Amino acid sequence: MQNVRIITTSRAVIVHNEQILLVSADKECWYTPGGWLDGFESLDETCKREVYEELGMEVDVGDIIKVAHYKVAAENNAPYFESVNKIEHYFLCKAKTMPQLNGEDSIWVDEDSGLIKHAKWFDINNLEKGYVEYNIRPLWLRVMFANNNKAVFQH
Repeated sequence: MQNVRIITTSRAVIVHNEQILLVSADKECWYTPGGWLDGFESLDETCKREVYEELGMEVDVGDIIKVAHYKVAAENNAPYFESVNKIEHYFLCKAKTMPQLNGEDSIWVDEDSGLIKHAKWFDINNLEKGYVEYNIRPLWLRVMFANNNKAVFQH
């Protein structure tokens, strides 16, 4: 039997002025800030903590807008388990404080020595067909704002 770890995460979909804030460890893959639950945290507590650790900003956590399930085969950089059964909760968040960004070259040092090194605002009107040079994950983020769904994300 394969050793599988079940992980629950909270991720922040931070939208401001028709832009979404994405982060990256290596500029190869861009995704929403967030991470694993610690102890007996609630999902929204995890979302707030992870955003602060990764970006140094505070957010108001709103509604869950997506729950996604992923099965990930572990690689050499995952020493604690062989494979992951991951359940991610995506929350619509409103920025209470704004990070100081200088394009995608912004360098961050996570409070918990995490992987986030870069942050960038992406225009939600260009996500579906633009930014082809960026590997934005998960793929559904690219079409999330299409088909008149943008009103859901306005504060």
